[in-house]
Parts: sequence; structure tokens; C-alpha cells
Amino acid sequence: MIDSSNPLWFKFNNFIEDIIVVTACDANKIAIDVGCHYGRFAWAMAKHSHSVFAFDPSASILLKKNIWPELPWTNPAGVDNVVFINCGVGDKYQILTYTEYDDSSWNSLYHGEFKRAKELIKISEKKVVVVKLDDMVRGNVSLLKIDTEGGDLKVLQGSMRLIQESLPVIVVEATVPDNRRKIISLLNDLDYNVWHIGGIIDEPTQDANVSSLNLLAIHKTDIRTETIMSSINNFIKFSHDKNYDDMTQWMIRNTTG
Repeated sequence: MIDSSNPLWFKFNNFIEDIIVVTACDANKIAIDVGCHYGRFAWAMAKHSHSVFAFDPSASILLKKNIWPELPWTNPAGVDNVVFINCGVGDKYQILTYTEYDDSSWNSLYHGEFKRAKELIKISEKKVVVVKLDDMVRGNVSLLKIDTEGGDLKVLQGSMRLIQESLPVIVVEATVPDNRRKIISLLNDLDYNVWHIGGIIDEPTQDANVSSLNLLAIHKTDIRTETIMSSINNFIKFSHDKNYDDMTQWMIRNTTG
């Protein structure tokens, strides 16, 4: 199994999230990508959803480029069902300072929440509008993906109506350890099972004291659970000692029609 010391770790985890997109999205429902960055997962969601709402405070989301040409499921060509919304998302309407770093994957409204911010070079700051998902999205949501570098708990807290009405599959990057514990507790209280993404997925967890930042939450009544879990575990088993090209070809064979 690939672990966090492997240079492929980041791409490996992206592939797992791609699998969740393919197996959790519904052609008749909405998908939401909070912290969409360049739109990799938004494009993938779009191919399997009725429509996608993609939120990000950075102007980079407006760059509709195919920057992963080897990954056909992320290609934006012909996709017209993604609505990009250039704002932040949190637990209430407010104006906050958005910090951009030399590594744009760490841009954040909540830079004070995670230690990595101290290691980064600050490029710019700007004031941005922050909204609640509950105020922005109406409709049946199949998948909610959250990656906001420290603001993930706030996004969930501002999405309670949406979550309780739609019971979406939720993928969240819980960057801050204390927030990770609170996120797991919050989702458990909503009758969600929660798993750490990164190794063979077996039993749900209540343990926040692990290195994996990424959490997968599926409601206990959701009939998609077996399909999602078996697909992830099949990929994890296959990827042992494989290179990027091997993993890419597996994804093409198993996730694209």
C-alpha cells in the first residue's frame, strides 16, 4: 500500500477521491465542490451529475484549463453544467481576509487555523465574501466535497439543512487536528459513518489521532456504501507497488465509460 512517505501519495489520494466522485454522484442530482481550486473534482463531478456548484475565493477557478490531459474524467471539454461561485464558504455571511501563498493549494480564509501557514510565503491578501451553503444551494445533493485549509468545520456547520435534507456522501479534508475530532463527532451525531481515506477502508472510525487528513462520511442508511467501499479498496489493493501510469490506466478502465 502507498503511504505518506511515497512521492505518489498526493496523486494516490486524488485518485481515491475521483473514485468517490464516480460512485457517489447521481446524474439527476447536484454535487458541490467547496474549495474547488483549479476545478479538477468539479469537472469530474460534472460528468456524473445534473449540475455542480463549485466555490472558491481565488480567481484561479476561472481558468477552465485541461491541466490533467492524461485524466479524461477531469477534462472540461463539453462540460456546461458547472456553476463557479467566486466566494468563500463558512458558517455565516461575513467578510474575511483571504490569504494566497506561493503554493496555491494552501490558500485559505482560515490561515491561522493550521501550522503549515507559517512555512509558506504569503503572496497577497484580499477581502472576500463568505456565505453559508444553506443560503446558496437548494435541491437534492448527492456529493459534498470540502477542502478549505482550516475552514472545513465551519463549512459543515453552515450546511446543516442541506446535509439533513439530502444526506449526501461527504468528503472533507480536515486539516486541523482539533477540528477533525469535532467533524467526526458532528457527523456521527447526524448518523453518518466516517472513515479515514488513505489505507484499506474497513470499519468506521471515531479516532481523530491519525495522520490521514481526508475523511469520507456516508449516512448509515445510504445504499451506495458497499459500491463506494469496494471500489476504493479494489484500487488500493491494485496500487501496491504500482507507478502513476499504472494507476492512471486502472482509473481509465474502471471509472470511465
